[in-house]
Amino acid sequence: MLVKKIIKFVYGLVFLTAIGTLATVVPQEELSSTKSIMSQFLTHLTGLRKYMGSQEIFTDPKNNYEISMHLKEFSKLAKKAHEDVNLQKTNFKFSREVLEEHIIDTERLFRLGNKSFARWKLSSTLSVCMSCHTQMPGTSKVFEEIRRLKPLTSDFEQAEFLFAIRDFESAYKIYDQAILSFPKGSFDSSQIEMALGRQLMYFSRIKKDPAAALVVFEKYRQLKNLPAVTRADIASWVQQFQKWTKQPLPSLTTATDQQILDFVKSKIDVKRKSQDIDFVTYLQVSGLLYEFLQYRPESKVVPEILYWLSICDRAMHNTFFYSLADLYLRECITKYPTDPIALKCFQEYETQVILGYTGSRGVDMPQEVADDLKQLEKLVTSQKFKSKK
Repeated sequence: MLVKKIIKFVYGLVFLTAIGTLATVVPQEELSSTKSIMSQFLTHLTGLRKYMGSQEIFTDPKNNYEISMHLKEFSKLAKKAHEDVNLQKTNFKFSREVLEEHIIDTERLFRLGNKSFARWKLSSTLSVCMSCHTQMPGTSKVFEEIRRLKPLTSDFEQAEFLFAIRDFESAYKIYDQAILSFPKGSFDSSQIEMALGRQLMYFSRIKKDPAAALVVFEKYRQLKNLPAVTRADIASWVQQFQKWTKQPLPSLTTATDQQILDFVKSKIDVKRKSQDIDFVTYLQVSGLLYEFLQYRPESKVVPEILYWLSICDRAMHNTFFYSLADLYLRECITKYPTDPIALKCFQEYETQVILGYTGSRGVDMPQEVADDLKQLEKLVTSQKFKSKK
């Protein structure tokens, strides 16, 4: 099945382009400090970009000074971003926290001489970036100078870079041409899978246009040179887009909190396994949840929104994003411990943690992890809860 573990790959730290999303929803006066941080990210991104495409170049001792300098500055900026008021907002904070950890750890690994792992760690940030950059519709025209840089060594790398900096239209064209020309084009089969996944995100999260998606994916479905299993996945996506056209998303400008939750519950099945979910639907719903957090951050149902976002995220993380599900659940538990949904968040979190430490010999959980679970359980069981059902 197409929806499997996707290669985590990036050429540069593109967290700076969250500014493209923020610019559409944050007052100008509140944006100035964020823009300052992002412009500094841009300087070091441009400097690092030329080293990221090659293991040999990245590990060459003669490049130590410049790479180290950029990584140290990235590390400082990551810590500075932690204090930025806009990047502390609920829908952006989780990606920012994970990315901060990635950047600091990458700098440490490189400094200690583990360059190969440092390059892998740096490259794996794309999934984190995607979690942030595809939350909201729209594209970014803020960093035009990045687009004018010399193209990367392959069409795939260039498309990935453009997608990561939110130049979705340009990336779309490269992906589309590669899919249509397969297997004669420059993309291999795994890159075609990635390209299809990016197109799926583009129409589901960015454009939110199922009618346009149907035109494109019907075209892909007819391609005889694509593997049969891939065409079967595409056929399933076509059906999901067709359903979407018949039941549009509720509007955040008119729908009540309860109407939003009712819609989410009608679409998401907690019991379904990851490989069986409707990916278009989950992308559609999770995009709505992110927008809810952006536009209704003070709503009383935010804890429940976090719960449902964790369910969507965990189901999709092996395919599209770095999983932030555990962070959503911990936020639900620690920030809203008195809300009835907090107990449900803990139960889901506990289940996933135990699964993560379960092997052929049973559960082998470190003591500090077990202690953490006990502390979280105390938070949500310190008083009697009434079920929200």
